Amino acid sequence: MKILKFGGKSLSFTGAFDHVISIIKNRAQKESIAVVVSAFGDTTDVLEKILEQAAKQENFTLLFETFKKQPQHKGIDLTHEFDFLQKIFEGVHLLGDYSLKIKDSVLAQGELISGKIVTKKLQEQAINAVFTDSRSLIITDNTFGNAQPIASVSRQKTIAHFSSLDKGTTAVVTGFIGATLHNETTTLGRNGSNYSAALLANYLEAEELQNYTHVDGIFTANPDWVSDAQKIERLHFNEANELANFGASILHAKTIVPLIEKNIPLRILNTFKPEENGTLISSEPTLSGIKSLSVLADVALINFEGRGLLGKAGVDARIFTALSEKNISVSVISQGSSERGLGFIVEKGRATEAVLALEKEFETDFYTRDVNHISIDDEVAVISIIGQDLSTFHKPYNALIQNKIIPILFNNTVTGRNVSIVVKKEATKKALNVIHGQIFGVSKKINLAIFGHGSVGGTLIDQILQNTENIETKKQLKLVVFAIANSRNLLLNKQKKTFIYRIHDEPDQDKLFNLQSVINKFGYSINFKSKDTISKSLNELLTNVSGKKEQNMVDTLTIRSMSKAAYSTENIGHYGLAFDYYSHFTSPIRRYPDVIAHRLLQHYLDGGATISQEELEEKAVHCSQMENLAANAERDSIKYMQVKFMQDHKDEEFLGVISGVTEWGIYVEIVENKCEGMVRIRDIKDDYYTFDDTQYALVGEVSKNILQLGDEVIVKVKNADLVKKQLDFTLIKQVKE
Repeated sequence: MKILKFGGKSLSFTGAFDHVISIIKNRAQKESIAVVVSAFGDTTDVLEKILEQAAKQENFTLLFETFKKQPQHKGIDLTHEFDFLQKIFEGVHLLGDYSLKIKDSVLAQGELISGKIVTKKLQEQAINAVFTDSRSLIITDNTFGNAQPIASVSRQKTIAHFSSLDKGTTAVVTGFIGATLHNETTTLGRNGSNYSAALLANYLEAEELQNYTHVDGIFTANPDWVSDAQKIERLHFNEANELANFGASILHAKTIVPLIEKNIPLRILNTFKPEENGTLISSEPTLSGIKSLSVLADVALINFEGRGLLGKAGVDARIFTALSEKNISVSVISQGSSERGLGFIVEKGRATEAVLALEKEFETDFYTRDVNHISIDDEVAVISIIGQDLSTFHKPYNALIQNKIIPILFNNTVTGRNVSIVVKKEATKKALNVIHGQIFGVSKKINLAIFGHGSVGGTLIDQILQNTENIETKKQLKLVVFAIANSRNLLLNKQKKTFIYRIHDEPDQDKLFNLQSVINKFGYSINFKSKDTISKSLNELLTNVSGKKEQNMVDTLTIRSMSKAAYSTENIGHYGLAFDYYSHFTSPIRRYPDVIAHRLLQHYLDGGATISQEELEEKAVHCSQMENLAANAERDSIKYMQVKFMQDHKDEEFLGVISGVTEWGIYVEIVENKCEGMVRIRDIKDDYYTFDDTQYALVGEVSKNILQLGDEVIVKVKNADLVKKQLDFTLIKQVKE
């Protein structure tokens, strides 16, 4: 048997969900499988938000009703789940509080709903699928929010359940949730669904666990940050475990452990590309060497300085005991042998709590001035090099120094095979690319032009050809012959020339998911099957909403989902213009990049050698920065003139459209002159309004009235502050259809 696990992103939108059903159907017809599912998309977050609203005794009904009406809930009987949630929310609203036990019961409904939907869709495809509530299989302790399985009982119940199924039956099992011996619902904490799948594989001694995600596998670095990141075909369990500990988003340490116990391979696959092999993680040995770079971004550096602690024993014990009592985990530690200074990494969200705990522990030492300073630096990130041997660490380290990136601190694991460095957050991407380029085969390049190809020149060319690989391996030098010439002819290597491009990346996936959740309510959808289907869906969406009430909102959200254009020597095409190459810039704001492009063209037409990519990339980055400054200045100028114009129109009423919604009010753009100002939430007197970020709306507590992005309203100019370049409006009324 094989275990197939599908994450929330795979189940959250139209195109991917169809792939999920297709994958399960094809596999079920060929072999014995069991399926583990997460909650759909952002279901867990939405349920938690509704619970928080109820606890604050706010109106939770609107968001809950919207949740119930989501497209995936249609055509299936979810009365039991919705009634259960309604009662819980009403009770929490009445009490104004909830326990972790209640929270687990609420969040569990996401997986239960998901499991029922997937089961029904498979049954409609003539697959003998059966819904399996994992609370009857995974028995845990009563640590609500992060429960630990009781292995012996869980294994027994799991084996008994699957033994009772008819041959050819595909069990659809809910991930993330379990139950105590007293049938109290629990959740397994972070990455709970992956953990559930790993436990199931362990108990059933599965042949393989296949984790379907939105990426092709595990890469040598985050491909969103490193353009030449390579997919890793195979990893050893130990290497995967290190990656999980140091921030790889699709792995978690507790997921690996049950698989190691029974030597069960884990394969990471892309839901959109099920035919590919992905990355296989197993006990099979792999080639030694560096495997991957990972980044921990949501962290903070705690600096502990105590000059008076020199030679005193037990300082470390006091530090870590104080943190342990607050259940604060430390990841990267660097210390001088004198114990006068210590730097370590903690979760960013718990940094302040860590400092308070240390200040309390060392209160007396502060008084005696033995401890001088405890500080937080939350503008840092940790880059971990998995498989890095200290004997060769000088190479990436020197590369960082040469690129003017100074690591704040570094340490290595006990095995000496993994090194972590802490850098300033603003330098993370550059540092990652520098290290990746140094490690994964980007050698220093020497371009050669050979004049004369007689006996001497010919012999030199032969020697270069025979020894190129050896020189690159031993000396990290890549010899490139770009020209051979004699007195009459010149032969040039037709290699790609360094050039400057205006690039525009594909839309931000997370923002597209948010857009999808909004447009679903109006009956629209995005097909996420491929880049082309996304583009086609967006074009059809903008066409279909034209002239309709929701047009303003959909247009705005679609624009916000787009990435920002920039200049670079690394061409990825221009998504917005559908150009593979875009290198001619005619806007006055782009005059300098245009000059660069034309000078490069002339240089190459004159036979000039390719320009240094590093130097040109610096110019490209500078152009992007200056363009942003110019655009901001232009916006400020326009805003200034708008405010100056509106000073003469105070107390006049205008028709406007809500162009933005925040927790402190709504932005309104006047239709006739495009001037934009804010109606502050405290100035809306007809009701008490709260911000609903899932609806992009303000919702009235009593009236349930909705002020939503794209709605038409009548406003009056309340104030026009020329110094602040700020317009304030008063809401007169909402224009109803």
